[in-house]
Amino acid sequence: MGWTAKHETYLRGSQRTDERGMCAFNTIYPGWYASRTVHIHLIAHLGDGWVTTQLYFPDTITDEPLPIRAT
Repeated sequence: MGWTAKHETYLRGSQRTDERGMCAFNTIYPGWYASRTVHIHLIAHLGDGWVTTQLYFPDTITDEPLPIRAT
């Protein structure tokens, strides 16, 4: 049986927006792995439609929680 994230909820959630379409959330800083920019996935729903996007973090911000050590 293969692994699937379909029923996993780790670090996932949902939030409704206010009357201006705004919301805020607290989360941990996303992890890093080679060949990928640090990011968070988002899915926005409106009626029957939805869109998936990503939030990216500039290297200058990522360098603080995830310092790269020269070898």
